Order: sequence, then structure tokens, then C-alpha cells
Amino acid sequence: QVNQAYEAIAILNTDFTIRTWNKGAEALFGYTAGEAIGMNAKDQLLSKEDAGEAYKMVHGNLDQFYWAGQLNIKAKDQTEKIVHTSFTAIINEAGKLTGYVAVSYDITESTRLQKEVEYLASIVEQSGVAIFSTDMDRKILSWNRGAEKLHGYTAEEAIGYTVDELGLGRFTADDLQCSIDAILNKGSWETE
Repeated sequence: QVNQAYEAIAILNTDFTIRTWNKGAEALFGYTAGEAIGMNAKDQLLSKEDAGEAYKMVHGNLDQFYWAGQLNIKAKDQTEKIVHTSFTAIINEAGKLTGYVAVSYDITESTRLQKEVEYLASIVEQSGVAIFSTDMDRKILSWNRGAEKLHGYTAEEAIGYTVDELGLGRFTADDLQCSIDAILNKGSWETE
């Protein structure tokens, strides 16, 4: 079952030498089990900064039996990836640390998308154009600096109130239906 898991699962010695390597690890890192077993994960798979940090976090406190975080790796084909990895200590019956179970999965694309969303959000926030969003009940969900300048309300004062409660627009039921129809059909609605 471990071998068939989608996540990369490896068992490491206390010095991070790889003892076992599943199919998920082969897919993520690009090394076959035969290539990976005996390899030092700290020295050969992680960036120098991340290797030192992970090793220090795991070995810095003998009472620490678990560590999880984001690491930068370089796959066999030299592709750089961002992975979420956890290390769980393996303790024998005598209470001695004998190694770690490492579980990793690729978060490269989700991290890239998150950075893109944060970048776009910063553009919206810094825009001089008033930009705000509402839910279907016209309750304000977001409010940028341009909206603060134009309408005079801070984000804290506007978010959670409806457009009507702030006096930003007086629309008849027909106006609202036309705006909803336009948004659904064309993706946008404009008015003065």
C-alpha cells in the first residue's frame, strides 16, 4: 500500500540516508528506488538552505518527533519543485531515534497560483480605480483603496454592508435584474 501511495514516502536513517523509496517518490523526484536507496536526501535532494533548516529542525531537539514544512527540491531531471514534506521520528523500543518517515507531495503549481493571486490582489488594492466585490445579496466582500478615495469609506467601514446601506446605488428591481442578466450572459455589467 505504501508503494502504491500517490505521496512520496521514504524511510530515512538518522543522517537522512534513504532506506526505502516508494513509487510516489519515484514520480516526484525522478529517481528509481534502486537509484535513491543509499542516497543522502539532505545532501542530494534538498537545496542547501532547506537541507540545513530541515536537519536542524529535526535534530535540534531530541523531544521533537515531527516536523512539517515547505522545501525546495531538485528532481533528477534538474526540475526545481516546491514540496510540502513532513518528517516523523521512528523510535525503537529502547526509546532511541532510529530514523524518519518522510512524506512529500508537490505544491509547485499551487504555490505558483497563490503567488499569482497575491500579485493580482496587490494590483487591485493599489489601483486608483474604485474596485469592490459583492455577493449575490449585494453585501460588500472586498474594497480597495480606490473605492476608499471615491466613496469615503474605509474597507473596515464598507465590508459587510450592502451597496444600498452605504448609499452607493439606488436601483430598481428591474435594474438589478438587468445587471444580473448582463453579468451572467456577458460576464460584466457597466452603468453610470
